[in-house]
Amino acid sequence: MKYRILFILIIIFFPVLNANSQIEEGILKAAFIEKFTKLINWPEKTTQNDKFTICVVGNKSFYDQLHKAYSKRELKGKEVVVLFNEKIPVNQEIDILYLGVESNKLLDDAVEHLKNCLIVSEYEGFAKKGAHINFYLTEKETMHFEINKSSMDDSGFKMDFLLLDFAKVVNK
Repeated sequence: MKYRILFILIIIFFPVLNANSQIEEGILKAAFIEKFTKLINWPEKTTQNDKFTICVVGNKSFYDQLHKAYSKRELKGKEVVVLFNEKIPVNQEIDILYLGVESNKLLDDAVEHLKNCLIVSEYEGFAKKGAHINFYLTEKETMHFEINKSSMDDSGFKMDFLLLDFAKVVNK
């Protein structure tokens, strides 16, 4: 219950936070990723990993911020490992794949090869192309997120209703 209240408070004050600087934007995205993990249930995995792994592709500065933010934290009751890669890690078990703007040509590979992995992006149109969650800036430079509900459902992710209440919902 306390996570729902915290999530609602973040959402209420979120639009007034201006994402002018990359650092502020990265901190907000990192906070939202943590909240997403609390409001989303992952599909059953065939193997059990004792680490919660986030792989950032194409956005080194965001990787640095995530690494710093999660270096001594847990998500889903597991130690967090943050990785950086230039391409989609098809042979590695990861929980969240974050695709930066620089990786705009890699979404199709991610959707095809990564199962049980939440795909989060920051590139316009990625939610409609299959990314589960996509961050975007409005004309007023406020950050918001959209969710591809059909992609989430197809991948076996279950979401708390609060997540859908605060997102722009799109479908493939």
